[in-house]
Amino acid sequence: MNCAFTIQFSWTLAALLLSLVLVESQRTSFPNRRDCEVVDLVFILDRSWSLRSPANFQKELDFVSQVVSVLDFENSRVSVITFSDDADLNIRFSDYYTLADFQRAVRALPWVGGNTYTHKAIELMMTEENQRSRDRAGITSIGVIVTDGGSTDPYRLEDVVRQVHDKRIEMYAIGVGDEVNQKELEMLASSYDHVYLLKNVNALSQIQDKLAARFCRGTPAPSTQAPPQDITDCSEPVDLVFVLDSSWSLMSEDNFAKELQFVTSVANALAEQMGQSRLSVITFSDDAKMAIPLTMYSLTSEFTKKVLDLPWIGGNTYTDKALEMMYKQFDAFRTRGRRSVGVVITDGGSTDPFRTLSVIKKIKEKGINMFAIGVGMSINEEELRMIASSPVSEHKFMVENLDGLKMLQRTLVTGICPGPIKKPICRSEPADIFFLVDASSSLLNQENFAKELQFVVRIVDNIIVGARPDDSRVGVITFSTDATLEFGLSRHTSNRAVKDAILALNFTTGDTFTHKAIDIMYDQFNKFMRRSTRVKKIGFVITDGQSTDPNSLRASIDTVKALGIEIYAVGAGDFDSQELEMMASDRSKVAQVDNLDKLNEITFKLNLKTCT
Repeated sequence: MNCAFTIQFSWTLAALLLSLVLVESQRTSFPNRRDCEVVDLVFILDRSWSLRSPANFQKELDFVSQVVSVLDFENSRVSVITFSDDADLNIRFSDYYTLADFQRAVRALPWVGGNTYTHKAIELMMTEENQRSRDRAGITSIGVIVTDGGSTDPYRLEDVVRQVHDKRIEMYAIGVGDEVNQKELEMLASSYDHVYLLKNVNALSQIQDKLAARFCRGTPAPSTQAPPQDITDCSEPVDLVFVLDSSWSLMSEDNFAKELQFVTSVANALAEQMGQSRLSVITFSDDAKMAIPLTMYSLTSEFTKKVLDLPWIGGNTYTDKALEMMYKQFDAFRTRGRRSVGVVITDGGSTDPFRTLSVIKKIKEKGINMFAIGVGMSINEEELRMIASSPVSEHKFMVENLDGLKMLQRTLVTGICPGPIKKPICRSEPADIFFLVDASSSLLNQENFAKELQFVVRIVDNIIVGARPDDSRVGVITFSTDATLEFGLSRHTSNRAVKDAILALNFTTGDTFTHKAIDIMYDQFNKFMRRSTRVKKIGFVITDGQSTDPNSLRASIDTVKALGIEIYAVGAGDFDSQELEMMASDRSKVAQVDNLDKLNEITFKLNLKTCT
């Protein structure tokens, strides 16, 4: 028996050891600590009441402990700030020089509870950063904020975040749970791929390896944003028209506002996936009204503002008139390569069902993809069925009341954008880029000036703006009688910040002294451009007319080209073709259109962003 027991024990022990080896071999292999970049890393941890328990706060601390385990603690430094009503610098950069000591200190931090004054933690980080930058100049500075809710004082936070990005601190923002403010996270982060959205604190363990890998050289950074699973691939352009019931049966302006809020929530959910898509809103009661015609929006906030300002009208329910208007708009704007999608929301049957049926037949013959949403008990379900595309079960929805629309958001988004999401992993080629934008009197008004700005924003969408060595930087100069440096290369460190700044620019009027803008660009490049040969230096000139002083322009252009700047020249309207060609580095970098409306037809292949 003893012999049999010994043999059995030996086999059991061998099997156990083998299983441990197999498990270990299947784990994500981390680089050696000495292969990781030397960094100064600040963790900013939410300790407010919304975490609900010390156990949940402990999961934040465990997350920090695991992430730092890949760092070279002999050279890197880590600090920790926690915040609620106030913020505390719990661990300074200089407190611990071994991993074990740091991990022990982190796991002993207390949960405090309180409100979510995020800005106080960011201010404290900036104080620590000012001291750090004096002591350890040249070391990459990284901030990681973990929070489960929106800031108690968002306006103060916005002011502080600008200072962070000015300091070129690389910021990651991790939101936990369903009460986070995604826009606030995006504002905090250096770029969109620095944002994580997680269901709960338990999910922190699922991203700790991915985040740690991003601090290590030679380790590919995985796709970081965890989008809602219902969001799908909408990278192909879509023409999306919302058709909204504005009749008396809605009972009140507040109820109509619920329709509008649903529209904006769908648009916001689609914002990062919709590429060069166009959005429109038609309202209907006794008549149909083209409230917002099909327009391309670089920022969803523009569309949202217009939608929420729409008035409730009241009247009967002539659904046919709205569908006819939608049909004609799709017909007039039909462009190859764009899908046409209509979303009808109504709380009652059509006043003229026979006419409605006739229009529906035309719509289906055109291949327009239709979604029909019925609200309340007075709806004509058979009419909804006729409006909806096939399969009807995926295109027709009914809710008891307008509050129920909220439950349909993700379902509708999934339907509008078919196929599972493939969140692209994008890599950047570095460039320093200046846009020189004509603001002279020949543009006539702010609306035309905005068309130039929209063109610039489209180009920005095709690069990755950020603070990392491989990211691009963007500056903007406007010109008329004088030229103005609106912002320099280091001012904004994310695509969103750059686009917001561009679209906020004001039309000035005056003559067209293009050379003054060229001179400012030369001075900026000469002082602030990155000297590496890997970094492209690019200038874009967008103008609607001939320069007021062509001789000075030629001299200025020669100076800029001698600095190695690649010049693109774009003319819209009454421009001088020879002048455009003189400014551009070669003819392939010249674009000419008859008017400002056609700027959206111009494309340049800069090859600064590749996504797989």
